[in-house]
Amino acid sequence: MMKKELTLHSYFDVVQSLQPETQCPACSQRDRMETLALTATLDALAENDKRMQAALKTSTGLCLPHLRRAFELARDETAFEALRAITREQVAALKNDLDEFIRKNDYRFNKEGFGPEGNSWWRALAWMVGAKGVR
Repeated sequence: MMKKELTLHSYFDVVQSLQPETQCPACSQRDRMETLALTATLDALAENDKRMQAALKTSTGLCLPHLRRAFELARDETAFEALRAITREQVAALKNDLDEFIRKNDYRFNKEGFGPEGNSWWRALAWMVGAKGVR
């Protein structure tokens, strides 16, 4: 029996056939809940809510996909700037961990061992894609 060879066009057809015609109800509900949560976060930041600011500062913050969405939803400059400032601090801390990770991978320093920066490469990737456990 001869195998049928797939062409680029037939791969495209397979991928297209798997695309939903409408959004799944669970995904739709998830998206609504995410929007509500982000809006509530932004509303609290707009009111200079110290508890929300502290909660964001002590967490891993919003992953990049949710950060993008929050910036799209921001209706208030105070909320936008607060979220931007908190995120800048968190990204700067992550960058410092990445710099230390890179330094400790240098043969001159690799005997120092790793601390919290040891998984910074994973945290950076997870933050960018919104991996589970980072949100």
